[in-house]
Amino acid sequence: MNVPTMMDIFVGYGFETDDELTDDRKLEALNETYWDAAAREAWPFLEKSVTLTYDGTGYAPTNDPGDFNQVIAVYRGVDGWVLQPWRSDDFYQNYSTNLTQSGSPLLYFFEGGNMKVYPVPSASDTVVVKYVKTPAELTAVSAETDIVFPKRYHRSVLVMGTLARLAMFQDDPDMANSYGSLYEKALALMVDDQFKQQTDRPDFIHVADWDNYDYS
Repeated sequence: MNVPTMMDIFVGYGFETDDELTDDRKLEALNETYWDAAAREAWPFLEKSVTLTYDGTGYAPTNDPGDFNQVIAVYRGVDGWVLQPWRSDDFYQNYSTNLTQSGSPLLYFFEGGNMKVYPVPSASDTVVVKYVKTPAELTAVSAETDIVFPKRYHRSVLVMGTLARLAMFQDDPDMANSYGSLYEKALALMVDDQFKQQTDRPDFIHVADWDNYDYS
């Protein structure tokens, strides 16, 4: 389902375009629903990988994709060494006196939504990031292939969630609750659907501190 079709469906549900409920407002409501649903889980269909490159003078990459949401893994391209995550305040408190130190990256942190690594890598270094992305904004002419959600959830998730927002815009809380209930139900079904893909190994407890690990 593409965006023009969704806009037609909104009209079919009684949300005609007028001076208050413009097409732009409907599109805003659709994108709000899109991003809300995308942020609910680390969806497999939002997983992405990028190889970051550097210019040898700073610890910000030259090709930051700008769509990082949740990081899955970060490692050096040359040897697979896993970089350790740091908070930006902790980083500056510990390394503010030596920000230009060069060498193979050992840690990463986020500043202003952008990923940076330390020490400052050379121009030949690369860092591979596997992550969950934030999907790009939909436009009035976005095709079905531009929508990263599985096609079978375009109506039940994106349309119903948007209808709930449009109903609230028109001060109809009863209909908003009805549409919102269908939206939340569809999201729950999508969770069950998407996270059943890997079933050959049961979930296990991840070790947070190897010093306290019981090897018995």
